[in-house]
Amino acid sequence: MRRPRPAPGVRVRATMVATVIVAVVLVAGALALLTLVHRSLVGSVDAAGQARARDVAGLAASGRLQDSVASTGEESSVVQVVDAHGAVRSASSNISGEPPLLARAPAGRAPTVFSATQLPFGENPGSFRVAVQPVALPDGPGWVYVATSLSQVDLAVTRLQGLLAVGVPVVLGLMALTLWVTVGRALAPVERIRAQAERIGGADLHARLPVPASRDEIGRLARTMNQMLDRLEGSARRQQRFAGDASHELRSPLAAMRAQVDVALAHPEPAAGGRSLLRVQHEAGRMSELLDDLLFLARSDEAPGVPATPVDLDEVVLAEAQRLRSGGEVRVAVQGLRAARVPGSPRDLARAVRNLGDNAVAHARQEVTLSMAVEDGAVLVHVTDDGPGVPAGRREAIFDRFTRLDGARDRGGGGTGLGLAIARQIVERHHGRLSVGDRADGLPGAVFTLRLPVG
Repeated sequence: MRRPRPAPGVRVRATMVATVIVAVVLVAGALALLTLVHRSLVGSVDAAGQARARDVAGLAASGRLQDSVASTGEESSVVQVVDAHGAVRSASSNISGEPPLLARAPAGRAPTVFSATQLPFGENPGSFRVAVQPVALPDGPGWVYVATSLSQVDLAVTRLQGLLAVGVPVVLGLMALTLWVTVGRALAPVERIRAQAERIGGADLHARLPVPASRDEIGRLARTMNQMLDRLEGSARRQQRFAGDASHELRSPLAAMRAQVDVALAHPEPAAGGRSLLRVQHEAGRMSELLDDLLFLARSDEAPGVPATPVDLDEVVLAEAQRLRSGGEVRVAVQGLRAARVPGSPRDLARAVRNLGDNAVAHARQEVTLSMAVEDGAVLVHVTDDGPGVPAGRREAIFDRFTRLDGARDRGGGGTGLGLAIARQIVERHHGRLSVGDRADGLPGAVFTLRLPVG
């Protein structure tokens, strides 16, 4: 199959379209100019002929008209005075002895001007403008004819036409050349951006597009595309880190399970096999929990938004407190519980509060406190523990995926490192905020504050 021919570029199309438009405008303007000049010159000829006819008519009416009309020095103009019978009473010297210019006298007695191409004198005289002026001769009515040749007008128009025939193509060519160069310079940064974008691949997301110094649309386009590349690079890095961390986290329980199976096979005693099965069960639970978290994060990243179902947040907090109490690991206190309703997903919000509760129990020494408050159109849920607290420099890092702190806050040891990341993602998708700080009473521990707007 034949490959389709590539479409002409923007530079070619812009130059062609602009050239065609300007060519149409120039040709139309040239034709309009020729018409206006021709009409103006003919109008001047008519005005001069009518003025000459009125002067001769005045002489004829006063009886001072001679047989020969005095010449004005204009060789292209002829004058005749004709009576009602068509006899020539007087004429200019350049038409002396010639018959009347008009074979028939005009029917009306109003002054008029018209064009004529066949007049009974000279050899091929060309076109004329004839001015007719009625006059009262001493012995009756008559007419004054003044015929002016249009040869000078035609010559002037022809010369102008020749100048336009040369000038219009020259102007059009200069315009097309200027436009070609200007568009080429304007599109040069675009071509550099395109060439650099073509070279950027999945392994070169750190590269950026060249930004022109100008602050025009092209500069803004380059800056916007570089910002997009920043986001893509960050997303790619997060995905790579996520994939690496997920594979590492999955490898640990799998390795432990395999080791327990190997031990059970090497020591087939019932007691050893039972202990191995318990350890395998524990590791399988860890793996199931991790896979559940990973699936939640994958679905959450792809979900366009959250439902707007009314959620009684006080009931969610109370249910979480009861769940933690049933574990019996630490004391669980509830303070300031009050009715508060927020829009969102009941399941996701319950999961966020549950993750905060599990994190608090994992690091608390003796007690976990759940409390609520409503202020400035928002509901605040505080989850407080009496553990070692979170260092100020790590208070944002703990919300990253697969992040665990060393020391006392890692003594729980069995978490996936995704609980707080999932909690923050849920809260942010509900247009809220999740943060961690020190206890207000100055005692050791940490306070996680979940803030959600009231529906």
